[in-house]
Amino acid sequence: MIDQVAIRRSLGFDLVPVEDWLELEREEKRRLLLEDRVEFLADGESVPVREALEELRTSPVAA
Repeated sequence: MIDQVAIRRSLGFDLVPVEDWLELEREEKRRLLLEDRVEFLADGESVPVREALEELRTSPVAA
């Protein structure tokens, strides 16, 4: 289960909860994904982006 999202910034990563990621505007999420600046984590382990997005899309948190 995805529990954190790491967003690469100029000086490292910002770790944000899934709820914060879901609240970002669609265009902001799209830009971050296209720029390869996002990593999804489950218990500290990286999850492939496509798999993570599918999980988040069907997650009750996303509703």
